[in-house]
Amino acid sequence: MKYILILITILMFSCTIITYSDDCLCGIIYVSGNEPFTFLAFNTRDCIYKIECSDNIKKELWQLQGQNINICDYDVILRKQ
Repeated sequence: MKYILILITILMFSCTIITYSDDCLCGIIYVSGNEPFTFLAFNTRDCIYKIECSDNIKKELWQLQGQNINICDYDVILRKQ
């Protein structure tokens, strides 16, 4: 009985772990700078990045300001600030 409870606990814990790829970053998108020199920035736990991407992607990311997202796309270039 003891081993069954341990096994169930391990299975439940392993199913709730969220894994991300090494090339993904989790953080918050926000606008930085002063007009007319504003730019999109991405704040992770470790660093702040300036986002460089195409206009189509920038338009989509601009609408996600303040949200916690994962960036995994190679079309987005993150440069450390």
